[in-house]
Amino acid sequence: MHHSPAVKIVNSEEGFVLVAAMMVLVVLLLIGIAATKSTNVEQQIAANDRTEKQEFFNQETCLATAKAQYFTWIVSPFSDDTNTGASLPATAITDADGIVIATYEARHMEPSVATNPDGTSSAVAPTTIAGLSTEANDFPRAAPFNSKLKSGDDASSANFVARYYVVTCQSPNADRNSALQEVMYKTASESSQ
Repeated sequence: MHHSPAVKIVNSEEGFVLVAAMMVLVVLLLIGIAATKSTNVEQQIAANDRTEKQEFFNQETCLATAKAQYFTWIVSPFSDDTNTGASLPATAITDADGIVIATYEARHMEPSVATNPDGTSSAVAPTTIAGLSTEANDFPRAAPFNSKLKSGDDASSANFVARYYVVTCQSPNADRNSALQEVMYKTASESSQ
């Protein structure tokens, strides 16, 4: 019985190894592509995490600098408790290479509740100060604070007045949407007002 050439080709296993090897190579290629994409995504996540942490550290440095330099900006009109519009425009903080890493703004913080002459309390609308960023004008307002501090037994019995300020630090990069804020206060004797 003679087989026709077509039946012989179908029954032959010649070339099967080549097809199997090609299929294994395609599977390995797909695994390699998936691993490369996964690695790229992981690198992007790590870079974003590093940038976010660096921005936070820059803003922490900015706050520390603002606190260390308080004597240059907690002066008149900040020292006047009645001037709720007192502010310090953006001041740049640079690194060792002279690159601006953050800016800080400061403003006088008025209480969120005022005591009326009849002893009742009423809400005080926040003052928006022209020339300050939205972040500096939009700070979490605390519950009413006591601006009169009474000294302890170990000091004189003079009354002290506390003046509160909000310092806002933020990145100079427009693509960063983060700000770090801290409330600071300065005390003064009522007699020195």
